[in-house]
Amino acid sequence: LMVKNEFDAEVMGESDKAIERIKEQKYDLVVTDLQMPKFSGLDVIAMVQSEQPETPVLLMSGNGDGDVKVQKALASGALAVLDKPFKDPKSVREFLTSHLRAPHGIKSVA
Repeated sequence: LMVKNEFDAEVMGESDKAIERIKEQKYDLVVTDLQMPKFSGLDVIAMVQSEQPETPVLLMSGNGDGDVKVQKALASGALAVLDKPFKDPKSVREFLTSHLRAPHGIKSVA
C-alpha cells in the first residue's frame, strides 16, 4: 500500500527483523501492527523509543481505540492508531502523509 502510494517504504515481514533493522537504520516514521508473531507492536514501540526517540510511531490495529493494548501503545509513545481493515486507500495515504515529518519520504517497519 505504501509503495503504491509513492512512499519510500521498507517493509519487514517479521517483527524480529524489524527490531534489528531499527537498530541499524534511521527512519522518518515507523508504522507497525499491534499483533504480530514473535514481538508485538508494543515491543517495536519500545525499541523505537530506545533507539530513535525522535521517530514517530503509528500503530495499525483491528482492535479498536478502546482496546487495552491500543491504549497501552498510545501511552507508550505511539503517535496515533490507524484502524484496520483499511476501507479507503486514499484515507490511509492522507493519514500517513499527515504524520510524516520529513519531506523526502516515509520508511515503514511492520
